[in-house]
Amino acid sequence: MLLAPALALALLSSPTPERPAAPERPRAAVLEEVSGVVVQVDRKTHRIEIETQAGRTTFSLDRNTMVYTGRSLGTVLDVKPGDRVRLGRNAEFRAYWVQVGPAEAGGSPPARSAEPAEPAKPAR
Repeated sequence: MLLAPALALALLSSPTPERPAAPERPRAAVLEEVSGVVVQVDRKTHRIEIETQAGRTTFSLDRNTMVYTGRSLGTVLDVKPGDRVRLGRNAEFRAYWVQVGPAEAGGSPPARSAEPAEPAKPAR
């Protein structure tokens, strides 16, 4: 009858099973939509650099990146410095889609102001 207390002690000392952790978001999921002005397109390294309100950011492109122009589907060849773009990116800053808008006047990105923009005044 010594076996019963030893078995009970073994069961009490065994670790309790842990609940599985919440599933992580897939790394491929689109996490953010970004907009800005194209500064540079490097077709050799498959990268696009855009000027956003937060500063310059570089995104990678691949053969699956969809490019939408004002008229139809396009290619990376349709993205040029000075173009206004919106894009969807994942956690690795890979662009899944790029929507190309009209180019900025002068073809260069807008200068960032050191001062924050003034809030809009309410209508009377």
